[in-house]
Amino acid sequence: GFVIFLLGALQLFKPLVFYLLLVIAFLVGLPFLIKLYTDVLTMHPLLQKRRYGWIFVSFSLLFLGLLFTTTFSPVIEWDSLSYHLAIPKMYLQHGGITYIPFIPHSNWPLLTEMLYVLGLGLNGAKLAKLIAFSFLSLLVLSTYQFGKRFFNKPTGIIAAILLVSLPIINQFGNETMVDIPLAFFQLVSLYALFQWCGSNKTYWF
Repeated sequence: GFVIFLLGALQLFKPLVFYLLLVIAFLVGLPFLIKLYTDVLTMHPLLQKRRYGWIFVSFSLLFLGLLFTTTFSPVIEWDSLSYHLAIPKMYLQHGGITYIPFIPHSNWPLLTEMLYVLGLGLNGAKLAKLIAFSFLSLLVLSTYQFGKRFFNKPTGIIAAILLVSLPIINQFGNETMVDIPLAFFQLVSLYALFQWCGSNKTYWF
């Protein structure tokens, strides 16, 4: 978000710049993706021995799968149409961040919307909705990890299942808004705080 904001301030909202940014992000994140893939392979035999592990995976995939199909539907939420996507679209038309006098929300911090700028600039609203959906997936996984780390595995599973079954999650889980990303960042911030209090390691602070 900060990187895209800087590009916008420099009036560099151009497709070539966005593609270059994606390549750099992929190269930086590749070690983490490899580790995640290795962790999933390691987890598979454990799931075979523990039925509640499959319960978590099945319910999560069911709800997230249903929501994923709706990411390809048109944007209909008023907030998204009026400013969450409208402002990024105007920024793209201008080639960077500019003052929009008739939308007061454009004066707010818009770091999540900067990610939507990337989606709109590369593949329109569908990619922007996929970015929003990715935050929901991260929120579900973080909820599970939080419960597992500070309570036990069944608690993490129950918390994640309850989260994805909430009606408001089904309503806003893939909409280009800031509610789900905000919940994700708040949860991981709380996780880091608890980890710091328990370990006193400064990199968690």
